[in-house]
Amino acid sequence: MFKGKKSLYFLIPINLLVWSWIGIKVYKAFSEEEDILPYEQSVSVSKLKKEDSVVYKLALNYPDPFLKEEPHYKPHATTNNPKPQPTPTVQKAVVNPPQTIDLKYLGLVENKSSGAATGLISINGRSYLVRKGETIDGVLIRSLSSEKLEAKVGKSIVSVQK
Repeated sequence: MFKGKKSLYFLIPINLLVWSWIGIKVYKAFSEEEDILPYEQSVSVSKLKKEDSVVYKLALNYPDPFLKEEPHYKPHATTNNPKPQPTPTVQKAVVNPPQTIDLKYLGLVENKSSGAATGLISINGRSYLVRKGETIDGVLIRSLSSEKLEAKVGKSIVSVQK
Protein backbone atom coordinates (compact mmCIF):
# COMPACT_ATOMS: atom_id res chain seq x y z
CA MET A 1 0.00 0.00 0.00
CA PHE A 2 2.52 2.62 1.14
CA LYS A 3 6.13 2.52 0.06
CA GLY A 4 9.08 4.28 1.61
CA LYS A 5 8.89 7.22 4.03
CA LYS A 6 5.54 8.39 2.76
CA SER A 7 3.80 5.78 4.90
CA LEU A 8 5.63 6.97 8.03
CA TYR A 9 4.46 10.56 7.52
CA PHE A 10 0.89 9.33 7.44
CA LEU A 11 0.91 6.50 10.06
CA ILE A 12 2.81 8.22 12.89
CA PRO A 13 0.30 11.08 13.40
CA ILE A 14 -2.64 8.66 13.22
CA ASN A 15 -0.94 6.37 15.78
CA LEU A 16 -0.36 9.32 18.12
CA LEU A 17 -3.99 10.42 17.82
CA VAL A 18 -5.36 6.96 18.56
CA TRP A 19 -3.11 6.40 21.61
CA SER A 20 -3.82 9.85 23.00
CA TRP A 21 -7.58 9.26 22.67
CA ILE A 22 -7.18 5.92 24.54
CA GLY A 23 -5.08 7.62 27.24
CA ILE A 24 -7.68 10.35 27.77
CA LYS A 25 -10.45 7.75 28.15
CA VAL A 26 -8.43 5.79 30.73
CA TYR A 27 -7.54 8.96 32.64
CA LYS A 28 -11.18 10.06 32.79
CA ALA A 29 -12.26 6.64 33.98
CA PHE A 30 -9.86 6.72 36.93
CA SER A 31 -10.03 10.40 37.79
CA GLU A 32 -11.46 11.30 41.20
CA GLU A 33 -13.65 14.07 39.94
CA GLU A 34 -17.21 13.02 39.42
CA ASP A 35 -19.62 14.93 37.33
CA ILE A 36 -22.57 16.00 39.50
CA LEU A 37 -25.73 16.62 37.61
CA PRO A 38 -28.13 19.16 39.07
CA TYR A 39 -31.54 17.80 40.03
CA GLU A 40 -34.58 19.71 38.99
CA GLN A 41 -36.79 18.03 41.58
CA SER A 42 -36.15 17.65 45.26
CA VAL A 43 -35.10 14.23 46.47
CA SER A 44 -36.80 12.71 49.50
CA VAL A 45 -35.42 9.83 51.50
CA SER A 46 -37.85 7.68 53.42
CA LYS A 47 -36.96 5.13 56.03
CA LEU A 48 -38.34 1.63 55.84
CA LYS A 49 -40.82 0.72 58.49
CA LYS A 50 -40.97 -2.61 60.26
CA GLU A 51 -44.26 -3.36 58.50
CA ASP A 52 -42.49 -3.11 55.13
CA SER A 53 -40.11 -5.98 55.83
CA VAL A 54 -40.82 -9.69 55.56
CA VAL A 55 -39.62 -12.08 58.26
CA TYR A 56 -39.02 -15.72 57.43
CA LYS A 57 -38.77 -18.48 60.01
CA LEU A 58 -36.91 -21.63 59.04
CA ALA A 59 -38.26 -25.03 60.00
CA LEU A 60 -35.12 -27.04 60.70
CA ASN A 61 -36.80 -30.28 61.70
CA TYR A 62 -35.92 -32.44 58.70
CA PRO A 63 -33.60 -35.47 58.78
CA ASP A 64 -29.99 -35.06 57.73
CA PRO A 65 -29.68 -36.66 54.27
CA PHE A 66 -26.01 -37.49 54.78
CA LEU A 67 -25.96 -38.91 58.29
CA LYS A 68 -29.29 -40.76 58.04
CA GLU A 69 -30.07 -39.96 61.67
CA GLU A 70 -33.04 -38.47 63.41
CA PRO A 71 -33.35 -34.68 63.15
CA HIS A 72 -31.56 -32.71 65.82
CA TYR A 73 -33.33 -29.44 66.35
CA LYS A 74 -34.02 -27.19 69.26
CA PRO A 75 -37.44 -25.57 69.62
CA HIS A 76 -37.24 -21.81 69.80
CA ALA A 77 -37.97 -20.37 73.23
CA THR A 78 -40.72 -17.79 73.21
CA THR A 79 -39.87 -14.37 74.55
CA ASN A 80 -43.24 -13.91 76.28
CA ASN A 81 -43.12 -16.88 78.70
CA PRO A 82 -39.68 -18.41 78.84
CA LYS A 83 -39.91 -21.81 80.54
CA PRO A 84 -36.85 -23.52 81.92
CA GLN A 85 -36.03 -26.59 79.86
CA PRO A 86 -35.44 -29.78 81.83
CA THR A 87 -31.98 -31.22 81.38
CA PRO A 88 -32.10 -34.45 79.40
CA THR A 89 -30.93 -37.58 81.14
CA VAL A 90 -28.32 -39.60 79.31
CA GLN A 91 -29.11 -43.26 79.02
CA LYS A 92 -26.64 -45.71 77.62
CA ALA A 93 -28.14 -48.03 75.08
CA VAL A 94 -27.01 -51.62 75.04
CA VAL A 95 -26.07 -52.53 71.49
CA ASN A 96 -25.99 -56.21 70.72
CA PRO A 97 -23.92 -57.23 67.73
CA PRO A 98 -26.04 -58.58 64.90
CA GLN A 99 -26.49 -62.32 65.06
CA THR A 100 -26.38 -62.75 61.30
CA ILE A 101 -24.11 -60.91 58.92
CA ASP A 102 -25.17 -60.47 55.31
CA LEU A 103 -21.83 -60.90 53.49
CA LYS A 104 -21.66 -60.64 49.70
CA TYR A 105 -18.58 -60.85 47.50
CA LEU A 106 -18.98 -58.40 44.61
CA GLY A 107 -15.66 -58.63 42.81
CA LEU A 108 -11.88 -58.32 42.71
CA VAL A 109 -9.57 -55.66 41.32
CA GLU A 110 -6.04 -56.90 40.79
CA ASN A 111 -2.93 -54.95 39.78
CA LYS A 112 -1.10 -57.15 37.28
CA SER A 113 2.30 -55.50 37.72
CA SER A 114 2.47 -55.46 41.53
CA GLY A 115 0.08 -58.34 42.23
CA ALA A 116 -1.92 -56.36 44.83
CA ALA A 117 -5.54 -57.49 45.04
CA THR A 118 -8.43 -55.42 46.37
CA GLY A 119 -11.84 -56.97 46.84
CA LEU A 120 -15.25 -55.31 46.87
CA ILE A 121 -17.55 -56.77 49.53
CA SER A 122 -20.92 -55.86 50.97
CA ILE A 123 -21.55 -56.31 54.70
CA ASN A 124 -25.15 -55.74 55.79
CA GLY A 125 -25.81 -53.59 52.72
CA ARG A 126 -22.70 -51.36 53.03
CA SER A 127 -19.92 -51.72 50.44
CA TYR A 128 -16.22 -51.82 51.36
CA LEU A 129 -12.92 -52.10 49.50
CA VAL A 130 -10.80 -54.64 51.40
CA ARG A 131 -7.42 -56.38 51.18
CA LYS A 132 -6.20 -59.64 52.64
CA GLY A 133 -5.77 -59.40 56.42
CA GLU A 134 -8.14 -56.43 57.00
CA THR A 135 -10.96 -56.55 59.54
CA ILE A 136 -14.20 -54.70 58.78
CA ASP A 137 -17.27 -54.86 61.07
CA GLY A 138 -15.94 -57.98 62.79
CA VAL A 139 -15.15 -59.77 59.51
CA LEU A 140 -11.49 -60.76 58.96
CA ILE A 141 -10.56 -61.23 55.30
CA ARG A 142 -8.39 -64.35 55.02
CA SER A 143 -8.00 -64.71 51.25
CA LEU A 144 -9.24 -63.16 48.01
CA SER A 145 -9.44 -64.71 44.56
CA SER A 146 -11.32 -63.87 41.41
CA GLU A 147 -14.10 -66.37 42.21
CA LYS A 148 -14.09 -66.83 46.01
CA LEU A 149 -13.62 -64.94 49.29
CA GLU A 150 -12.64 -66.58 52.56
CA ALA A 151 -13.45 -64.64 55.72
CA LYS A 152 -13.52 -65.30 59.45
CA VAL A 153 -16.76 -64.16 61.08
CA GLY A 154 -16.57 -64.53 64.83
CA LYS A 155 -15.14 -68.03 65.35
CA SER A 156 -16.34 -69.54 62.08
CA ILE A 157 -14.72 -69.42 58.64
CA VAL A 158 -17.03 -68.47 55.79
CA SER A 159 -16.41 -69.02 52.08
CA VAL A 160 -18.42 -66.77 49.75
CA GLN A 161 -18.67 -67.31 45.99
CA LYS A 162 -18.99 -64.43 43.57
